[in-house]
Amino acid sequence: MLAAAGFRMRPADTSAKVDDLKSRTQLKVRYTLHDGRPRYWFADPVVCDCLYVGNEADYQRYEQLRIEQRASQEEAQAAALNEDAVEQEQMNFMMWPIW
Repeated sequence: MLAAAGFRMRPADTSAKVDDLKSRTQLKVRYTLHDGRPRYWFADPVVCDCLYVGNEADYQRYEQLRIEQRASQEEAQAAALNEDAVEQEQMNFMMWPIW
């Protein structure tokens, strides 16, 4: 999702970068100020052993993608709950004798 939002992946390909990656807050988007502007980063030592970096626009796209993903998951959960309720109603109805 970070790459789709425009964040760029920087591999930890030197021992200094590996040490820096390990010293950062991991698996959470953070930011620092660079030339007075926020620069966002995400340290991922688990999957890619890399640092994703982006700017404000990248972060805003990332947040929008997260919102869309969360909405999609909530819709899927609601549909599953609705399907379960319909099945339960049908089962309850079948307990009654036919008139």
